[in-house]
Amino acid sequence: MKPWQRLTDIKGEQNILDEMYKKYKGTILGISDPEDPTFKPKYGYYNGTDTDQQFHYLKDQTGDRMSLSVDTNYEVFIPDPPRGMYNTINGAVLFYRKPFRQHKRGLGDGTAMIERLHGTIAPAIQRNWFESYIFDVLYDQQIRGRTIEKCFEMADEFGSAAVNREFAISLHTQKESGYQLYYENRLLGDITKDEILLGNGLFYQEIIDRQHTWCPNHKVRIM
Repeated sequence: MKPWQRLTDIKGEQNILDEMYKKYKGTILGISDPEDPTFKPKYGYYNGTDTDQQFHYLKDQTGDRMSLSVDTNYEVFIPDPPRGMYNTINGAVLFYRKPFRQHKRGLGDGTAMIERLHGTIAPAIQRNWFESYIFDVLYDQQIRGRTIEKCFEMADEFGSAAVNREFAISLHTQKESGYQLYYENRLLGDITKDEILLGNGLFYQEIIDRQHTWCPNHKVRIM
């Protein structure tokens, strides 16, 4: 079964073409090669078909066109990043799905939300940053993890950094120096190179249970 038929759940070439445009126009699809395990997935906004309807077109992160024939052997899929924190060119963001929308099946700003970590600090300017950072999210999900030392460096450079899908750190917003720790976009307290100082004990157990994966030598205490 060609990917276009699988994505639309219908038969008939013209019906498939019409349904692809209806369901996926303006949403992001992924491309992989099932016969080449070294092929890294690529992503692009679905734009429709050519006038002869022999090719489907997508637009990649730089705006360049990608074309796939109606008989392509590539796998075309709907990307589904897990909820959580991701690193972008402008620091950490929180990605999550909105409630399901019937009119679009793909990944788009109508079905997913991206919040910059600074939205927690200034919620009045919070908005959906999907178009600005979705490609960063998609490619960051392929990275297996970063050390806490590297995240401190990234926070110094970009203002904030996702440690993993649950925790992030940022430059301190109330002091001239230092860092703060977040669980997703919830501020937990301060973090130093060797200690976590929680503002309250609500997430104490979550940190204790998970710290072995990213800060095993940190002491954890409640301020």
